[in-house]
Amino acid sequence: MSVLNKKGATSVLIILLMVVLMVFGLTILTTTLSNQSLSEKKQTWLSEYYDLESYVAIELASIDQRLTDLKEANQEETLLQAYMDEFDLIKEGDAYYYYFRVSEDAEENLKHIDVTLEIYLDKNQIKNYDIVDYSETQDLFEYEDIKFGNPFIPKD
Repeated sequence: MSVLNKKGATSVLIILLMVVLMVFGLTILTTTLSNQSLSEKKQTWLSEYYDLESYVAIELASIDQRLTDLKEANQEETLLQAYMDEFDLIKEGDAYYYYFRVSEDAEENLKHIDVTLEIYLDKNQIKNYDIVDYSETQDLFEYEDIKFGNPFIPKD
């Protein structure tokens, strides 16, 4: 009788071992699939961000070139008026600021990079501006038709 009990116990242990291995396998599979999905989303987000960054770099190069051209074409006294004609400068104290926004080409949930530059009026200054503010923003959005309920109460 004891030999039969040992054979049954071995079978139960093997079945339990198989169940544990299946649970671990399913856990690993689920984790792997969610990690893959998350990494694809992150890749998309990074791609969109660096696309925006490249547009900002192009805009900054264009602004720098226009400021340099204005410095070369104008005298010190007329430089401020030339800048004012070319850009919508904001004066705060003794400093002049220029703000611009670069946005992605998407239908919804637009991402933006907002840039504020301090513009230098001195013709002898080597650099034309300093970046004062550089921030990434996203349009507000709302989830549609989300209904939260008690999961333990059956739906009708």
